Amino acid sequence: MSPVFDQLAPSMLLQKLLATFNSGDSPHELEEQLRTFRQGSAPLHDALQLWRDLMARTGLRTDTPEGFFLFRTMITNDLRIKMLSVVQSQSFEKYAETALAHDTHLRAEKKAIAALPAPRAAAAPTAIASSVVPMDVDAVARSASGSSTSKRFTGRCFYCKFVGHRVAECRGKAADEKTGRTDHKDKGLAAVEAVSPLPSSSSEN
Repeated sequence: MSPVFDQLAPSMLLQKLLATFNSGDSPHELEEQLRTFRQGSAPLHDALQLWRDLMARTGLRTDTPEGFFLFRTMITNDLRIKMLSVVQSQSFEKYAETALAHDTHLRAEKKAIAALPAPRAAAAPTAIASSVVPMDVDAVARSASGSSTSKRFTGRCFYCKFVGHRVAECRGKAADEKTGRTDHKDKGLAAVEAVSPLPSSSSEN
């Protein structure tokens, strides 16, 4: 069974692996450990040293297609993606050197991201809504109606020719319509007087 490498410090990891590899395992068991060996959370520099030691113990060479394959299997997914653009026609040492540079860069990026301050939470909508005073629609309507009625009409009625009201408010016209009269030119005034007698003028006194 492959040892657990992810949760150990590099120095402890090296001691643990050396103790495991010096325990007299058979070549088949060592090869199985090699194929299940993973970088985990350890820096590639530390994992690569242990991987090279394990390769040497199993008798496998690093500068072979199988060595390249086992190395790509060992590194992390993020690093493996970075290495897709790197050609394998170069020596394994150059390939591993590029991988080490990418691993250092990826770890620096993750450390910088982790150091960023947490984003601020958005302001609660209730804080904005509490400062808004709702408009009293009824009060606006009352104010509008009051302003229209407070101004008294000062023009002349087109029906009875009297000042102070409109045709729509004319009592003479209403009386004529009620009695069926149509000759309102002369009788409009009489109709108004019939409904509401006008005060006698000073000339009649």
